[in-house]
Amino acid sequence: MNLEGIILTVICTIFTVSGNLLMRSGINNAGDYSLSPDKIISSMIGLALQPRFLAGFLLYGLAIVLWFRVLASQPISLAYPSSVGLTFILLTVASAFFFTERLAVSEFFGIALIFVGITIIGRN
Repeated sequence: MNLEGIILTVICTIFTVSGNLLMRSGINNAGDYSLSPDKIISSMIGLALQPRFLAGFLLYGLAIVLWFRVLASQPISLAYPSSVGLTFILLTVASAFFFTERLAVSEFFGIALIFVGITIIGRN
């Protein structure tokens, strides 16, 4: 990948992670989110009224638009694994920090392996 591809991939990853964190926070603030037929409308209205959810949705959408540029200009065999791996690492760590989700020792090993894999892929 060239410098533009690396920068766009990192920005896409940051927008994706931030969008997911904001949407999760908005869902938590909205309360009882359900897809059951009798609650789906009220659940969707509740999300539409959550500023964090809407901001996360917007960031996620921006990430998609930037990702189109990555797809158009970079080898997908390098960009996609890098993006997914970085997203997994950042989202796992951020969810522990922002939502106090516990991380098991095995998850730390998995994160380390993903980091090594991204490093190996990036060297090509």
